[in-house]
Amino acid sequence: MRKITFAILTWSIAIAANAQTIQLAEGHDLSSPDRQPFALSPDGTRVWYMARATVFMKPVAGGEAVVVQGPLQGRNKSNLIVSSDGRSLLYWASDNSQLERVPIGGGAPAVVATGIQNPLGLSWGADGQVLVGAGEGGVLRVPATGGTLETVVKLGAGEAARAPQMLPDGDSVLFTLAQGSPADWSRAQVVAQSTKTGKRTAITVGRDARFVKSGHLIYVNGGAIMAVAFT
Repeated sequence: MRKITFAILTWSIAIAANAQTIQLAEGHDLSSPDRQPFALSPDGTRVWYMARATVFMKPVAGGEAVVVQGPLQGRNKSNLIVSSDGRSLLYWASDNSQLERVPIGGGAPAVVATGIQNPLGLSWGADGQVLVGAGEGGVLRVPATGGTLETVVKLGAGEAARAPQMLPDGDSVLFTLAQGSPADWSRAQVVAQSTKTGKRTAITVGRDARFVKSGHLIYVNGGAIMAVAFT
């Protein structure tokens, strides 16, 4: 896979989202394409992606990809995310089972958390907290500055979670919920669950949802990207 396609959402009646494709350089096949191989900057002008055991930054408007120098140049990295201020990257290093943070220009990594096995999606909130989809282990949380992992969403037997995101109320975690062992993600639901009470609300059939600043929920259902108003 040598291209990244994402939707530019234009919110007006009966107007569908327009898709924009970013063509990657020859040989830049995305690493682990099912595990967040790219991340878009908060202002939508830059994209970082993992290819050839390296992290690259490419302007969305066009131009050459630039290598992020430093320890990111190595294998066994995935689940790439960017901070809300656009200054740092965070990823999972599978070779030592830990989350690491590094400046967007590259440099020495800082360990955020250890002992993380096979995360199913990460998110980095404006509150400085990182959420980790832990499958049957629910949803975990750790400060981006480093600290102890805590479980903020607990699941029942035969349930699994992925793609978590803290909603603006600071309490409800949006995530994809699947049933079965192994989990059947083809029949998953998007849900929100309170970290305080554990109350869960089913939202829609689908997966990999994200709440965006316009007040909409973007998610995948089958082979389509869907968008609905969400309050």
